[in-house]
Amino acid sequence: PNAEFLYLYGRANLLTGNTDEASKAFDAAISKADSNPSPANATIKKEAVLGLAAVSVKTQRQGDRWKVLNHYEEITKPPANSNAP
Repeated sequence: PNAEFLYLYGRANLLTGNTDEASKAFDAAISKADSNPSPANATIKKEAVLGLAAVSVKTQRQGDRWKVLNHYEEITKPPANSNAP
């Protein structure tokens, strides 16, 4: 499976209340997106991180929260060679 499929699978599981499977799928989508960087996979990764955030809010598990916060920090960090305003 590719990152997009895994993200969509996670989203479907989240919508049906299967949070454990959704979390696994979002994690896998993030890993796949990281292993094959592209603009499309960067977007999928961001969406999967948001999906993980939804899972962590719904389940209130501490481990999920820290994982989401770490991914959030990573995707919102400006590139090293950019000039901040």
